[in-house]
Amino acid sequence: MDYTPTPIPATRWQDIPALYAKLQTGGDVAQCLRWIILTLVRSDAARGTHMSEVSNGIWTVPADRVKGQRNKVQDFRVPLSIEAQDIIEQQSQIHEGLMFTGPRGRPVTSRGMEKHLDSLGEVGRPHGFRTSFRTWVQDTGSCSYEVAETVLGHSIHSRVAKSYARSDLLDRRKTVMKAWAQFVTGQASATVTQIYR
Repeated sequence: MDYTPTPIPATRWQDIPALYAKLQTGGDVAQCLRWIILTLVRSDAARGTHMSEVSNGIWTVPADRVKGQRNKVQDFRVPLSIEAQDIIEQQSQIHEGLMFTGPRGRPVTSRGMEKHLDSLGEVGRPHGFRTSFRTWVQDTGSCSYEVAETVLGHSIHSRVAKSYARSDLLDRRKTVMKAWAQFVTGQASATVTQIYR
């Protein structure tokens, strides 16, 4: 019996700008999908986004929505591009707490987002946007391995190394998140020069 895991379907990074443009309509579900594309966080973290978690261009994802072993994860800071901040501004016009709500005032659902993608003929899934970004980095050399993995919230050091290397690379991530957002929104070419090595 084959137990090889099946990769989550991912949108080709070259197709992300076209998909992002299609998500101009679709209410909170579409806005949440745009938020995931721009911030590259996991679906559960994104769906639970609360206005109070955002301050001065930084979204702080609480530890209880960060993937990892209980009591071994910390809050995760996400630098927000201008485009991501625009989504906050738009959503603040209709919501005071949760940024993306369904019909009953609860967070939009994963299934709702998948159904919206299906309606657009998109086979990629929300979690696959992280793969889209990671492959974009590989193909364009937009940032170092360390920065790219930190953008995705991946642990890249051993326990000992982490006790010394404590930076979350916020400023370096801010630069690559800006470049990613410009690509996603069609403001920049697909070929991006190296930002940090």
